[in-house]
Amino acid sequence: MKKAAIILTLSAAVCALSSCTDFRYSGENDQGPIIVVETTEAARKDVKTTNTASGEEAGLSLLSETVTYADTEQADSSEATITTVFQEKGQYEDEENRYYLDPTVGTNYREGRTEENVYISDYAGIKITAPEGVNFRNREDLYTEYMMPTRFMDEEARRLYNTAFSEASVEYGDMIGDVTVWFVNTKLGYPEAADMTAEDYIKNYVMDFSPDIDVTDICEPVNVTMGGVEYAKAAYTCFSVPRAIYARRIDDDFILKIVVAGDAVNDIEGRISSVG
Repeated sequence: MKKAAIILTLSAAVCALSSCTDFRYSGENDQGPIIVVETTEAARKDVKTTNTASGEEAGLSLLSETVTYADTEQADSSEATITTVFQEKGQYEDEENRYYLDPTVGTNYREGRTEENVYISDYAGIKITAPEGVNFRNREDLYTEYMMPTRFMDEEARRLYNTAFSEASVEYGDMIGDVTVWFVNTKLGYPEAADMTAEDYIKNYVMDFSPDIDVTDICEPVNVTMGGVEYAKAAYTCFSVPRAIYARRIDDDFILKIVVAGDAVNDIEGRISSVG
């Protein structure tokens, strides 16, 4: 299964000063996922370098770029829309890269499914039912949400990040509540501790916060039961938003991680059941 089909999320726009950039998944060819970037900003003679540079920083390869001016008479100063098409690098260059970039290769992983407010993973034996009226994000939106943080990572951090993927995500509640389901390949990401327990994963790798992050009310991992299955759970507050992390080992390859924030912290345990 191609990584592009698994790690998809929230179509997001990043706006700064006079420009607004929208990174979105736009299908796939035999070289891997295609990413389209659309920027609206005051046109300059060097405008074509703007998206190209940011794409290269994110590890993408330029395929094409077009510029459409709002006022062709004032091309050097009028607003312009720049559409850039990128190819993710190294998706299928060789078996080593493919195995690295697709953490499901050689495992027993099976893709889950979503339908409106319900997510089911037969592989993990889990079902999450969000409130009526909200939907889990589609693949394109999920992929965009997943990719956004990589724009600010160095190569080493990006390689580690890519050994896990988010398979489902939903948002609900008056205080922005967010539930995201991750699968973490510990053999790829943490070969020195590939067989770690879910509790050790949370303590040693998830709760290791940077001093720059405003984290309070940290509660060490405890065991909880959801849907008749035991999970390790840790809770904390980050930038005044309550958060919780649940994790359990699925098999020798993957740990299931459920990241919860906002209002969802209050009711998530009652929304998770077992399947299979």
